[in-house]
Amino acid sequence: MRFIFTRQSFLQFGLISGLIGSLLLSKLALNLDQASAQDASPQLEQISHSTYFKLLLHYKKNIFGFERSEADGADFFIDPRGKYDPEAELRADIAAFNKPQAKSIGPLHQHPQCAFPERFRFIKEQFKEQLLDASFIEVPCPDFARWKSQFKPKSITLVYAAPYLGSPASMFGHSFLRIDTSKQALLDYGISFEAVTGPDPGVAYTLKGLTGFYPGIFSQMPYYLKVNTYINVDSRDLWEYELNLSESQIDHMLNHIWEMGTTYFNYYFFNKNCSYHLLSLIEVANPKLELRSQFGPMVIPIDSIRAITKYPEAIRSVQMRPSLLKTLKTNLKKMPAENLERFYELKQNIFRRTSAASTTLRTTEAAEVLDALLDWQKYESLNHAKTLADSSETISQQLLLARAKISSSPSQQNDPTSQEESSRTPLPPEQAHKTSQVTLGLGYDRSQTTMNFGFRPAIHDLLDPDDGYIAFSSLIIAQSDFSYLSNEQKLRLDQFKFAEVININPLTRLRKDWSWQIGARLFHPDDLNCSACVLSQVSAGIGLSLGSLQERVIFYSFLKGYGEYSDALFKDYHQSTRAAPVFEVGVLSQLSQRLKAWVSSEKLLYFPEIPNESFYHFKLALAYSNKEFELRLSSEEILKADSQALKALVSLGYFF
Repeated sequence: MRFIFTRQSFLQFGLISGLIGSLLLSKLALNLDQASAQDASPQLEQISHSTYFKLLLHYKKNIFGFERSEADGADFFIDPRGKYDPEAELRADIAAFNKPQAKSIGPLHQHPQCAFPERFRFIKEQFKEQLLDASFIEVPCPDFARWKSQFKPKSITLVYAAPYLGSPASMFGHSFLRIDTSKQALLDYGISFEAVTGPDPGVAYTLKGLTGFYPGIFSQMPYYLKVNTYINVDSRDLWEYELNLSESQIDHMLNHIWEMGTTYFNYYFFNKNCSYHLLSLIEVANPKLELRSQFGPMVIPIDSIRAITKYPEAIRSVQMRPSLLKTLKTNLKKMPAENLERFYELKQNIFRRTSAASTTLRTTEAAEVLDALLDWQKYESLNHAKTLADSSETISQQLLLARAKISSSPSQQNDPTSQEESSRTPLPPEQAHKTSQVTLGLGYDRSQTTMNFGFRPAIHDLLDPDDGYIAFSSLIIAQSDFSYLSNEQKLRLDQFKFAEVININPLTRLRKDWSWQIGARLFHPDDLNCSACVLSQVSAGIGLSLGSLQERVIFYSFLKGYGEYSDALFKDYHQSTRAAPVFEVGVLSQLSQRLKAWVSSEKLLYFPEIPNESFYHFKLALAYSNKEFELRLSSEEILKADSQALKALVSLGYFF
């Protein structure tokens, strides 16, 4: 048999041979790739479940023991399963980093290498480029490079702003980070985690903040703006904790802060809040710090400070910036009586008759008087207008001109350290009493003894130690108190406070502020003849208070209103609601560093009226406490025209 090869048959043979060869080579390559993937699989699994990779993905176990990412923005994950499957996300990350034309990520439409610079750095470091394609290139990231170039960070500082009762979002305090770039901290940048709320009214704002309906994002702001808001406008002290981080740790944190721009987190006021998510950034910088795992259902900013100070090696230094108002009060306390009277005289004359400022000032005015007047002018302008632009230029210029003519050295008002040397050094937040409390007590209720139990998740009441909190204030969330009645042998709910806020502001020559309170609770009414009934109550009040003995004793009065609801009211009122105006007078006294006393008297007149319904409610309490324990003695008496109810209780509380 003869084979005759023509040109056409030769080409056909070549094509068939090439096709067979290609198929064989493809099969071989596929086998090699599968073998390579099988070899890499254990490493992929190990790294995807490593602590650091899960920190970058913000993984956390829920109450059922399942791990998932707390990030809620879809762009934070390249694989759709990335929120729940770290290995799937790692594989998708590697594949995306290898594609020069990969899908754009986030609002800036970045290449994955640019959107996730810390994730990219970590993967390269772990795999030493063995899983990257031969054609792999690092893409330019101009937006990220431009953002990062504004920092030449020397350190990172965790900043704690003291509570501020003037805003629901600030009542528990606030924390944020400062990127320390320059020698002047005011020129640095602050990094905050904040809820994007919009113009919602009070009730809607509260409900959404409690249930995670607001997205929380990381934002950047010049530090001097934050200082102006917290120290000058809100009169809140700032505590600055410089973190002990290396240069590479700071770099890793900055990379991860940039990554946060691709996502958001559902904001929950009591736990997944400003402080909680800042702790995750610190954990990325130093994975040895286990911070978020220290918390349960509540994360209060002061507790986040306490969490990191459990690691003494994590803190390099601590500094306090007193509020403008505290600085002014401190300087006034140091002032001789003659200069103090001159300050109040000028304050009265100048700030009520601006045009008379130039004729009121003397050429021999004391420097400390002018410094105090400048502080007061700044405080007044900011608190009345909430902006520097609305301050009185006339007053400011004339005071500054008068101050410039005095050759004496400036006062100590610009030196936070020297300001506090003249008064008692305030206790750092982490050394204040802890925010939760359980109590156990033995009591007397009318004709029977009781065993009493109480639990308060947060945070502080009028008789607790004031160090680290707002003096003469109460901020309570979800407090419950129970009594076991010995004669009736049953457990009774005495009260459940959904919320209570009391702010007692003593009137002084410097400031004239209203005192106020608001609250909502369920409680057992002592004025009704029912053994275990429960009423719901809302209350609000406004009042005045006076301080004496350097504000160690406070006299106050409130005009309040109660609104109550319960079916138990049918017996006396033939309806389920009642209301009452209430007039309360009381005295709060700080008898010593650890001992407080409280006496109050209320007159209530409920309507619709029934005979003998007007009655008096007297309270007396003593509390001796330290940072861990509190011993409290209290008694209450209700006097009606035809009856009397007396209660007494001794209890031991433990702060935790």
